[in-house]
Amino acid sequence: MDALQKDWTFTRQLTVDLLDACSQGDLDFALNSHCGPLWKQFRHMGRVHENYLSALKTGQVNFDPADGSYAGKASAKYL
Repeated sequence: MDALQKDWTFTRQLTVDLLDACSQGDLDFALNSHCGPLWKQFRHMGRVHENYLSALKTGQVNFDPADGSYAGKASAKYL
């Protein structure tokens, strides 16, 4: 479990570093009309992270977006 935690921490930090490097224009960018902007992709990663942390505590996985804690906007400070 320690190796898993170490790998997860490293990978999570890469995501945080990428988010920190993005300008507002970067966060507003979408690859095409079928994909949401990058800020929504980061929001999704955060929600999935919350879902799995909750599942580890409760033994149940719940992917209901209404249960997420994110209430911010398209700003890196909220993401």
